[in-house]
Amino acid sequence: MTGVPPALPVEGRWKVPAEVSRSESEPPSFGGPENRRIPMPVRLEDQAGFSLLELLVASLMVVLVVGGMLLILESLRDLHRDQQQLIDAQMTARLALDQMQRDIQQAGIGLLGLLAPLTVIEPRDDGGIDIRYNGDNLTARLAADMGSTTGYIPVDDETGFAAGMVVVIYDGTASYDMVTLTSVQPGQLHHASTLSKAYRVDDGAAVKRVRTTSYYLQAVNDNFSLQRQEDDEDAQPVAINVRSLAITYYHDSNPPQTFSPVTLADQLRIRAIELDIVVETEDVRLNTTEERTVGLSMRITPRSLLLAS
Repeated sequence: MTGVPPALPVEGRWKVPAEVSRSESEPPSFGGPENRRIPMPVRLEDQAGFSLLELLVASLMVVLVVGGMLLILESLRDLHRDQQQLIDAQMTARLALDQMQRDIQQAGIGLLGLLAPLTVIEPRDDGGIDIRYNGDNLTARLAADMGSTTGYIPVDDETGFAAGMVVVIYDGTASYDMVTLTSVQPGQLHHASTLSKAYRVDDGAAVKRVRTTSYYLQAVNDNFSLQRQEDDEDAQPVAINVRSLAITYYHDSNPPQTFSPVTLADQLRIRAIELDIVVETEDVRLNTTEERTVGLSMRITPRSLLLAS
């Protein structure tokens, strides 16, 4: 092909000079025989994909895996919630017992020096307990012999006494009366009760304030609320969701034995108290009869009662 101009590509085609025959219009080869043809691009229709069944199976597997993980997380969350509620119930029971212990430890403070057989711990008819003490040591002496068992108590100093207070008047003959003051005037403590006797100065008669702290259960829905009340003030809840409160009394025998202090003589023999409280968790699961409760017990031996032995 000497003297024949080579074919030149023009806009994707081969421009062949007119003097070159058609058989000679093929594009020159660049390289070996394998490069004589330009490979065509692969059509997308020839690529294989996922079938509908395969997609459904894969989706189902994803749902199963994710669902299983959600169930595990839900179980862990319920377990954590249950454990936290049990801890809260245990803490509620512990705080209630600690509060009762502090008050019972005060039983008889400021009152056990009396010659009168004053009971400082008394069971309530509703299963609760009354605790008496004289925390501020408020005391007054009889200023004159009483001419009557009603009206007022003549005292040498009325400072600190007020209407609504509960006081005990006692003397060296082991006599005493507990009254509620209706009013206080200079040298006079007025009350509306009838005393057991007209007290005399020569018998060492005196008046002391008596403070009373009471604990009892109050029904709330299906459970109880443990209430604490000081004197005539409004009661305050100490613990909620209380299932039960049991109070056991021990007398002064050696070793101490349990008993039911019904009479005054029995109440004077109380030397120790055992408290058993059961608290239910706040959240009770639906569609289940399982009861989740926490029970704690504590035995208390007030030192003031031991000194009275």
